[in-house]
Amino acid sequence: RELVLLPAAPNHGIAAMALLSARSAVAAVVLAVAVWTNPGWSEEGFRHFLRGQRTFAVTHRLAESLGILQVQVWHLGFAAVGRESSRTFIGAFDRWVEVPVPGLPANWRLGE
Repeated sequence: RELVLLPAAPNHGIAAMALLSARSAVAAVVLAVAVWTNPGWSEEGFRHFLRGQRTFAVTHRLAESLGILQVQVWHLGFAAVGRESSRTFIGAFDRWVEVPVPGLPANWRLGE
């Protein structure tokens, strides 16, 4: 018997694994930064953001204490969702962004 060595086929698998590994590393870094900079770690931070939007922060605090405004925050790990009565915000990367929520117009009333 004679041993015959065939030329090796090009190994594209290693290049694909390296590319996948690089993409996974970038995704892991982005996810870690998102978790680290999530603005929804505390409800008080969201309240501070909302008060900063008002000309007089005292009015926001007063409306909250009277029960006119309800503030809620849901922490999702890498992002957060915050609500101030009828306004909805999404928080990520140390920023809050107001998002429109589809639904009924604000002036719509039953029976009109």
